[in-house]
This record gives sequence, structure tokens and C-alpha cells, in this order.
Amino acid sequence: ASDSDTASAPITLAPSIDVTKTVASIADGTLDEAGDVINYTITVLNDGNVALTETSISDSVEGQTATTPTYVSGDDGDNILQVGETWTYSSSYTVTQPDIDQEAIDGDDGPVLSGLVDIDNLASATFTDAEGTDASDSDTASAPITLAPSIDVTKTVASIADGTLDEAGDVINYTITVLN
Repeated sequence: ASDSDTASAPITLAPSIDVTKTVASIADGTLDEAGDVINYTITVLNDGNVALTETSISDSVEGQTATTPTYVSGDDGDNILQVGETWTYSSSYTVTQPDIDQEAIDGDDGPVLSGLVDIDNLASATFTDAEGTDASDSDTASAPITLAPSIDVTKTVASIADGTLDEAGDVINYTITVLN
């Protein structure tokens, strides 16, 4: 006689990702003027216990302007983020003068006088397991702005009221030009 039996052990799926965002470089080395390009690296690590597929990855600057993350590397060719696998993305942002002006006025990391002004960037990702359960995470990276306030003041004689400066009481009119 023979006998058999089956037993089931429940598997607890724990989808999880860890997003890391870093400033990879600033194109000319210093973030100090409009037109500077900030290059970011975004990594997504599957630190759960189940394989995942990409649902979405987003990137925004100062909570307003979206950048488009581009896949760079990490997948082994199956388009599935395996347990322990890390995918790398890149994105970039071109700084505008309003970015610098706004941060100089009301730096979001403390009093402006402390010099703590930067451009903050948030990357978010959502990946999904085969059961339809999402794993989401986000991370920020900050690029410090080097403020260089400077003005040039020029004062010139615009006119002399009676045309000739030859006695006390003559009125001199000046033009003062301030260039930022």
C-alpha cells in the first residue's frame, strides 16, 4: 500500500524598491547661471523578494518642472527587475534665471543669508509584481547654487541747469545707471 499527501506553505510576497537620486554632474562644474545643465543619476534597486516590472518612473524639479528619466543600464535583458537587480536611469535639467532668482529670494533650505540655496529634484518610481501589487519609492537630490550678486553703478553728468558750471548754486543733473 502506498499513501501520499500534500502540504502548502504560504509564500509572503514582499515587493519593495529602493530609489536613489544623485547629482551626477553640473555641465560646467558650477551651478551659477541660467543655462547650466544639472545631470542626475537615478537607481532603482529591487530589495524585495519578488521580481517586478516597471510601471512608472518620474522626475521633477522643485516640484514643478518634469524631466524625462532615460533608462541607462542594469537589466539583464528580460525587462524584469529581478530581486537584487539595480536599474540605472539618467535625467538632466537646464537651469533658468527664474530658478536662480526664486531660490535667492526664498531659499527653501533655510535663510537665504546663510547661503543655503539649491535646486531640489525628486525622482519617484513604481514597479509592480505579477500579482499586481505596487512597490513605490522616491528620493531627492539637491544641486547647490553659487550665488554671485553683483552690480555695476555708473554716474554721469546729464546736464548743467544753465549750461555752464561757473558759480556757486549752479545745478548739476546726474544720471545714475545700475546694471545687475
